[in-house]
Amino acid sequence: MPVWLDVAAGASFLAAGVVAAGRSRRYAALAILAGVAWFAGDAIASAVLIHRPLMLHAALGYPVGRVRDGYGWFVLAVSWAGAVALPLGGSPAFMLALAALAAAAAWRVRLNTPLGRRAAAVTSARSVAALAGSLALPSAVRLQWPGAASSSELVALYAGLVTVAGLVLVAGLVVGAQARETDSVIELAQDTPGETLAALRREAASRADPAFRYALTAAVELLESNAALQAELAEKLDEVRASRRRLIDAALMERERLERVLADGAFRYLDELTNTLQALGEDGDGAARDLATACLDEVSRTRADLDQLARGLHPRVLVDRGLAAALADLAASCPIPVDVRAPPDRFPATVEIAVWYACAEALANVVKHARAETAVVEVRVESDELIASIRDDGAGGARTTPGGGLAGLADRLAAVDGRLVVESRVGGGTRLRIGIPLP
Repeated sequence: MPVWLDVAAGASFLAAGVVAAGRSRRYAALAILAGVAWFAGDAIASAVLIHRPLMLHAALGYPVGRVRDGYGWFVLAVSWAGAVALPLGGSPAFMLALAALAAAAAWRVRLNTPLGRRAAAVTSARSVAALAGSLALPSAVRLQWPGAASSSELVALYAGLVTVAGLVLVAGLVVGAQARETDSVIELAQDTPGETLAALRREAASRADPAFRYALTAAVELLESNAALQAELAEKLDEVRASRRRLIDAALMERERLERVLADGAFRYLDELTNTLQALGEDGDGAARDLATACLDEVSRTRADLDQLARGLHPRVLVDRGLAAALADLAASCPIPVDVRAPPDRFPATVEIAVWYACAEALANVVKHARAETAVVEVRVESDELIASIRDDGAGGARTTPGGGLAGLADRLAAVDGRLVVESRVGGGTRLRIGIPLP
């Protein structure tokens, strides 16, 4: 083993003791004793393993030198047994068992640390884990691959990991982990509500001060009430969303019903009236023909108005041929050139109708306000969501203002859990991005 590595292993714990001298005399003495024990093992054969329990104690007791739970003391007792009984402590099986116990101790330190000491717990757990690795890796190599590495190489590996454990402690002391312990409220803010409640309950159970315990209990009760209110609010929100969906479905059914009424009733009656007036015009005298012609003009205008109403209620091409065909038909009736790019797939009726109406309103705004020469409508499926993009080369400067057309469009999209994003730069055109989840 290189001499410098042997020196570094013991010196790292000596350095931890020196740095800790101004903060905790107990811990400084423990760390220095661990470093001295490392060097003593080179001179005294019977003390060759004494450094193990002392280093584990320094890591588990960071930063004040106190081991806080019975399991930690159990690990130290096992380590002392191996340090005193050299044949036992030097066997690979014992070292692997001690490494497993030490690794579990590191995990418990991270898991069970009270509020306000988490930064120190991280340093302690990392140092203990490095010491567990120093025991486990050389032993595993000796048991699994007896001739894979020489004894000096395994000792070098052991010393290197011990050095890492000591340097972790030094680093924690230098950056002042103990002095910079974060406030409990800040720590709790990083947790989920369930983790926060669990941490406060553990802290309340561990405190002996009645006033402090009362304050923590009150905080737990407040958080539990808040969690209950949030759950109730989430339930109400789900009910509102479901109710809004039902209203949308009902409106869709009513549109379809009115369209059928127009198609089966009013349009049929107008067709019959047109045939009657045409016959009257052919068979009657000049005055009758003039009257019939005037009536036919009125019927034609009435039919056009009803046809426009029917298209406004429910575009038939959308029902029969889908969103892509309906958007193409919408673009064909637009006064400016509109490039439509949409997949031929069919989507749920509520989604198709919402996208169609949104695109129709967006194109109407383009024609009315944008002073654009061209527009593009693009529809695509993206991550279980139907995305529609409407962009133009007009004047730009569109904004979502309360009570405005874009705000109303956003509200109507919200009824189907949709969203509207407006990107508009003055002189650079406008882009509306519509997203509606696919059920």
